[in-house]
Amino acid sequence: MTSKVSILGIVFATFFQWIVVEQADCVAQESATTLPVPVDTANVPVITREVILEKQISYANKSWANFSLGNLAAGKRYKVQLLVQNASTKDMSFASINAPCGCLKFESNSKLLPPGESTILTFLIDTPKRNIKTKIGSGVRFLDDMNEHVFGLDFNYELNSMFKILSSGVVVEVPEIANEAGVTVKLPVLLTSDVNPSELEVQVSENLRDLQVKFHYQDVENRHIELIVVGKNIIGSAISGELYLRRTGTEEYDSVSVVAKRREFVSIRPESLRLVKDLSDGSYTSRVVIRVDESTSEKPQDHEIAGDAQSYIRRKSILDRHRKQNSSCD
Repeated sequence: MTSKVSILGIVFATFFQWIVVEQADCVAQESATTLPVPVDTANVPVITREVILEKQISYANKSWANFSLGNLAAGKRYKVQLLVQNASTKDMSFASINAPCGCLKFESNSKLLPPGESTILTFLIDTPKRNIKTKIGSGVRFLDDMNEHVFGLDFNYELNSMFKILSSGVVVEVPEIANEAGVTVKLPVLLTSDVNPSELEVQVSENLRDLQVKFHYQDVENRHIELIVVGKNIIGSAISGELYLRRTGTEEYDSVSVVAKRREFVSIRPESLRLVKDLSDGSYTSRVVIRVDESTSEKPQDHEIAGDAQSYIRRKSILDRHRKQNSSCD
């Protein structure tokens, strides 16, 4: 009995020691990630500006300064050195900054701006690689120990060397009975003025190889990618893949997901119903839209139906039978 207890004690002690070691390793790793990581700025372009901090009515009479960084390339890092002049008669001392995103990092060691003097504040700015707008503006607030506003800086810049498909993804539904032209979708494209559209090409992933795609860029106000889906292109009930707009000869591209599927003869929206109890008779009701594709129309007809849950099931069963009868006649 004594030997068993000793063995168990050794096993438990070993197991406990293993847990402690593992936890210590995790703590050490987590602590390491919180330490500041040196940033290599040897080849980072430097932008210098001079600004004056003054109380402005538009900012609730608080000290603020506005400046422009000009034209910046998309997806690049820049170092901004600001010579900031404190035009007030009091010290401006800050403990922290409130930045809009992780794209801006404060590098200066000085946190005190004496009255009437100028101090250099340094930032690193990472411009977005893709953006739905070419003009970007942001603001930084400098706060004291009580998290109160000390002064603020507003800056803006214009993105260069950037192109973007203005869509996060597209779903194309092709009717069961459609003309040979298929369904056409236009995806707007944004280009900055310095990008030559003739250097861009449209590509698709293997699953979408049979779809027709073309980049229309002659009309500056209506640049878009045209996507045409024909029913015979869809294998099974649906196909999916990626559509790319790529700068020729480079690895630079933007992409969107594309799903092409056959439109159902009968579909119900929403797919899940929220039934509400009628206190007068104890029944449950809801409201749905049943979409029916007419055989002579490319556009589906919407029928809004309200009633009890059983009526929905009966109506859907009738429509399903109708669909099966039509398909058996083909």
